[in-house]
Amino acid sequence: MAGQIELGSNVVTGNRTRFGSFVVIEDGVVIGKDVIIENFVEIMEGSIIGDGCVIRSFTRIGPSNVLGKGVVVKCSAITGPEVEIANSCFIGPQAIFFSDLTSKVSQTFIDVGTFIGGGSRVMPGLHIGKDVFVGAASFVNKDIPDGELWVGNPAKRIAKNEYKQFWL
Repeated sequence: MAGQIELGSNVVTGNRTRFGSFVVIEDGVVIGKDVIIENFVEIMEGSIIGDGCVIRSFTRIGPSNVLGKGVVVKCSAITGPEVEIANSCFIGPQAIFFSDLTSKVSQTFIDVGTFIGGGSRVMPGLHIGKDVFVGAASFVNKDIPDGELWVGNPAKRIAKNEYKQFWL
């Protein structure tokens, strides 16, 4: 027996989008084709979810977020407002993108092919470059250039570009 799916006004969904149980999609959300949204997920108003994204259970996508094509967001992740995650990124379980509504900090941007490890925390208004790897449980409080491996609390660079040889 399927659970409740609650859709706001002006929600647009592409072909072959699959919804789990107890999903809330707020007003003005646009969802691409071939998207999988699992159980107990909330996507807040004005967000755009690209083609082929996978959003796992117990996740909240904040207002005015943009997820590019092929983004995977694992279970229990939370994004604040105005987070943009480019194509082919991976957001690990329980990763949190903080927001700062009082100071109106600018948008957080995660560039193409970036991996954010599970349990990581990302402060608002940062730019994390292309093909970056952020290790699990890291606390990111500054911008990260393209192609670097960062870990720790606070996160620090431990490798540049050559880290990919370990994963290929």
